[in-house]
Formats: sequence, structure tokens, C-alpha cells
Amino acid sequence: MPVMVLSTLVLAFMLAAAPGSPESAEPGQEVAEGRIEQIDRGSDVINTWIRPAGGQPVLVQSPPDVPPPAVGTRVRVRVTPLQEHVQAARDGRTRVYRAARLHGQWVAAQPPSGDWWLPVVVAGLFVLFLVAAVWAGRRKTVRRSAAAPRIALAVDPSPLPADPADALAALARQADEEDACVHA
Repeated sequence: MPVMVLSTLVLAFMLAAAPGSPESAEPGQEVAEGRIEQIDRGSDVINTWIRPAGGQPVLVQSPPDVPPPAVGTRVRVRVTPLQEHVQAARDGRTRVYRAARLHGQWVAAQPPSGDWWLPVVVAGLFVLFLVAAVWAGRRKTVRRSAAAPRIALAVDPSPLPADPADALAALARQADEEDACVHA
């Protein structure tokens, strides 16, 4: 029973420590998340290229009064989709990119690695394993002791003499009698 309570607590902690869902987007909006690769500043708009994990870059346009964070920063922003953007890529080939307009502010996202709660969860699972192992070991010990045959020894229930020397002699006689019963 304690193992089940402990495992439930570990599961609840994992769910509480799990990263929340990205900001919810309003109708007609999306959430774009990735690393800033390039920033092109114009007089009336700032074009920021964001590369999602394992995806093609997205062009996010923002007004000049809302500057993006530095190149290399991971961001999560709400955007309004625009028409696709056609532009020559760095390799010289013309490509079609997804384009969007920034809605709100730039928000730095937490890095995907280095989560503090992962070692805590592993330690909790290790403690859970130790508790389960101790519990299982105790159950085996109880079963063995219950199944072990009992040896009836002939013990003289008479009280011992008051004199210490006579009491030791009586105990020695009883021990010799028990030893004789066991070896017989």
C-alpha cells in the first residue's frame, strides 16, 4: 500500500513539473516556437527568421518598436499567418517560406534540455525501487519464519535458585539436557 501511495505522489509531481502548453492562440492566430536564426531590419518592419526544431524557417514580421531578442535565442510567440513568402535562400535556390505577423511581444522560451526536475524524478523512482525491494524482502522473511519447523525443547520451567553459583549450575545442566535432546 505505501508503494502505491508513493508512486502516485511521484506521478503527480511529474505532471506538475511537466512544461505547460504554449500560450493559447486566439482564433486566426498560431503559436510559433523556435530559435532565431537571422534578423533583417527595415525602416517600417523587422523580418525575423525563426527555425522550429526540425522544420523549415518561418518569417515573422514585427514593427520596429518591438525588437526581437538576439540571434540564437529560443522564442515562443503568437503570430497571425500571412501569405507564403517566396525568396532566394542562402544556397541561391528560390524557396517558399511560411510568413506571419507578430501578435504581442517576443517571449524567450525555456531551453529544451537542462530541466531541473528530471534528476528529481529519477531519484524518486530510485527511492520507490528501494522501498519496493525492502517491502518484498520483508514479505519473504515473514514467509520463511512462518514456514520454518519449530523444534520443541525440553525446558525445565522450575525457577532458578537464589544463589548465583547454584543458578549457573542449574542453567548449565539445562543446556546439557537440551544439547542431548537435539543430538539424539
